[in-house]
Amino acid sequence: MLNTPAFGPCPAGRFKYCLVLFVVFITCSAVLLPRDSFALWPFSTQPKEPYVARVDDRFITPTELLTAMDRRHKSGRAGRSLSKTKSFDRQDFRKLLNEIIDDELVQLEAENLELDKAPDFVRAMENYSLNLSLDRLRQDEVVSGVKVEEGEIEKYWERIQELGGGAPKEEPRVMTPADRWQIERKIRKKNIGRREQEYFVQLRQGASVKIDEEALASASPDDAGLLDGAVAYIGREPVTARELFKEMEPEKRGDYGERKKKLESLVVYRLLDREALRRGYDKEPKVAAKIERYRGKALIDHFKRKIVLRMVEVKEEDISDYYEKNRENYRQPNRVKLKVIHLNTFEEAEVIYDDLKKGADFTYLAKKKSVDTRSGAQGGDMGWAPVTVVPEGIRAEVEAAERGAIFGPFEYRYGYSILKVLGHEEGGYTALKDVRRDIEVTIGRERFHSTLRRYLDRLREVVAVEINEAELEKFVGK
Repeated sequence: MLNTPAFGPCPAGRFKYCLVLFVVFITCSAVLLPRDSFALWPFSTQPKEPYVARVDDRFITPTELLTAMDRRHKSGRAGRSLSKTKSFDRQDFRKLLNEIIDDELVQLEAENLELDKAPDFVRAMENYSLNLSLDRLRQDEVVSGVKVEEGEIEKYWERIQELGGGAPKEEPRVMTPADRWQIERKIRKKNIGRREQEYFVQLRQGASVKIDEEALASASPDDAGLLDGAVAYIGREPVTARELFKEMEPEKRGDYGERKKKLESLVVYRLLDREALRRGYDKEPKVAAKIERYRGKALIDHFKRKIVLRMVEVKEEDISDYYEKNRENYRQPNRVKLKVIHLNTFEEAEVIYDDLKKGADFTYLAKKKSVDTRSGAQGGDMGWAPVTVVPEGIRAEVEAAERGAIFGPFEYRYGYSILKVLGHEEGGYTALKDVRRDIEVTIGRERFHSTLRRYLDRLREVVAVEINEAELEKFVGK
């Protein structure tokens, strides 16, 4: 009977034998065991629940698809998640799933190109993580400890009454729920501000901070040799003059008092950053999940800006060609030269209209009768205006009318009006120089999307992408 240890390395002479057994075991397992069985292996990337799609070694589960749908399509007005309604049909789910697949492809490609290691991307991730941690620190040390007592609300209300909130010699007005909410909100804001200042002082007093008064006084934004010198130390970490001046308005950099004030603020900010990072908030599941979601979105955006956008080129001849092919889109409306009389009532307008038909002078009546003093002072003259200012009901007739034709009375804005046509002018075209930028943006946007689509199509050819149709059918049928 062999006395072989249950676990441990194979003897040197039996290495090949052990390797053969291992390969045979793996091969048999792949044939005999169902695919889901490999989820039990510690090195398997397959999720515990069924998946609806796979991109390389990344799996998209029904739960993730539902979450993505809620995040992208949640109704802002109703505040309801569309995943809990019947609003989505089969094509909507498939379209969304393909969008998620495209996002995964972009993230994979961005990582392959090591865009996630680019300094600006790393800084953006650090800033986002730090901001989340600072928000948690503020919640823990400031907001969560602030309460508004009933006595504070009552005292605030009494002060309002004393300052004139209630009419003299009358019963004081009873505080409504809306009053209470507003007062509580104001008191809470004030208390939070007070607690913030207390916490800042607490941090500052508990830290080892040394300000170099001489260096602070002698530092100059124009002296490159002094900019990287330390004006203060937080523990062993220096705060340089360059960092200080970067935070200051140029006109205040020469004022020592302003320097000292800004340096104190900068020290507190650094202490807050250090404390927030020290607590390891970024390791908490909810915070870590937020950071991971942001990372995915930021990486996609980084890829589009750094890779796809740089592949897009819009030449001057492209802009000219687009303008010529779409010239009618830049035609200005026809113009008409008019005189107008505005009146308050239909009866007044009807009398004026009859007088005009009998030969009365339009300019004279406009000055005497028009309720619009601005146009009336000009004898009703509106000058040249786009024909679109004419009410739609009579616009075609006005455009076709001969010089001197009178129209009215018709309802216009706050009363009734009468028009006299003095001339017509065909609308010209907006000059290319005035729409050049808009055309460039339009062409660039179209080419960006088409370039991205081609890039994604090529990625789908080289990256393993699988949609689990059977699982998707069950998922859609829910």
